[in-house]
Amino acid sequence: MELRIKRIFNIILPIIILVYFSNSLVLALYFSKNILKNYNKNVAYISIQQESLPFDYIRKEYNQLHDILSSNFNYYEKYNQPLENHSKDKLFFNLETDTIEAGCKSVKAVQLGSKLTSMMELYSGSNFTKQDFIYDDKNRISVILGYNYKNFYNIGDCFECDYLYNHYNFRIVGFLKKDSFLELDDNLCLDDYIVMPFFEILKKRELTSEEKIHYANYDSGIVAIQKDDFGIKLKLLKNILSQKECGDYSISINNKYFFWKDYIGIFPEKIILLIAIFDVISFITLSKIYKKYRFSYQSILLICVISVLSFFLFRIIWRDFCIRTDVVLYTIIPIVYCILLIIKAKLAVGHHR
Repeated sequence: MELRIKRIFNIILPIIILVYFSNSLVLALYFSKNILKNYNKNVAYISIQQESLPFDYIRKEYNQLHDILSSNFNYYEKYNQPLENHSKDKLFFNLETDTIEAGCKSVKAVQLGSKLTSMMELYSGSNFTKQDFIYDDKNRISVILGYNYKNFYNIGDCFECDYLYNHYNFRIVGFLKKDSFLELDDNLCLDDYIVMPFFEILKKRELTSEEKIHYANYDSGIVAIQKDDFGIKLKLLKNILSQKECGDYSISINNKYFFWKDYIGIFPEKIILLIAIFDVISFITLSKIYKKYRFSYQSILLICVISVLSFFLFRIIWRDFCIRTDVVLYTIIPIVYCILLIIKAKLAVGHHR
């Protein structure tokens, strides 16, 4: 019985050790190389999205939520709502193909609040004025075009498009500098975009259905939270959104550094420490099992060294090596090793016969 158990462990334990330690290595490197270096560790940008039908709510409720967000957080109005073009001659950047085309239907556009537009650097023309952020019911909207439009339009040119199913006349007041980025959650490059001011409707009247969508988008912006305040502020944000009477809202944390903090309650630095502690405890436990059954460490150590070396070799050769590929690699290695053990055992039995 003892011999049978030993044979079973001689095959199973190498697989357990390889899969566990290799994937632990992958996770540790994933957090240290990817999360800790490739993401902003000082500020979390949290995207808000209204998930309910916006038509059931009134302007007052949307304004109240906007005021609460603005007073409690560093809140940026930003939404990527494309324009709809009906002209067959006008040139626009197609949302679906990212190329400039005549007669394309869906046009790349973004709506920004005054905080973000004030940060934009212009190649020519002028930035938005305060009046541009107030809608006057005349269906006229000032826009600033990305740098890649400068050879196709001039300042003062006008064009017509639909925004949220309403027809508007857009007047070009400026062009952005080349490589203009919104350094928020998605680092959006504005070179191909039409930038609209996120306007408010000050006239006291009932909002149309299309304008209610606009106001729902107005409250679906981005909240910036400093690292030191992340836990408290995120909890406050979730409470505010859960108690509002203008629909259901979801949040998204694209920065993986802060995503893991929200997901399991600790920052990645501590996750790496926990992985290391867990590895040590597991290694001690497995060592005791090996000691009890008196297995040889040489083959196990050899294959572990090969696994680690192959990991770094693949990292050097294949720059786009991702964590999913790592896990696949370290699942294949123990399987191949297991097959070799079985072949070796079969050959040994044949030899004895």
